[in-house]
Amino acid sequence: MICIGKLLEDLEKWIVLDDILPILEHINSRDSAVLMAMLGIYKIVLTHPKLGITKDILATRVLPYLIPITIDNNLNMSQVKISF
Repeated sequence: MICIGKLLEDLEKWIVLDDILPILEHINSRDSAVLMAMLGIYKIVLTHPKLGITKDILATRVLPYLIPITIDNNLNMSQVKISF
């Protein structure tokens, strides 16, 4: 996950949207380290000017996945604050 996060800035937007985000949606691990790595990838995708996603993708694919993660018992408050 960390390697994917480091490669994001060099990937094209369509690769991230078509290949990387769907992979993240299928990861079932609730380990805090995995969740933090996934949240880091989402943060890069959302804040990087080249990878900026549309509001439609944000509303239909990203937020429905991120909201349950924010209330996961494996993350403490400081981890959630760092992620967002």
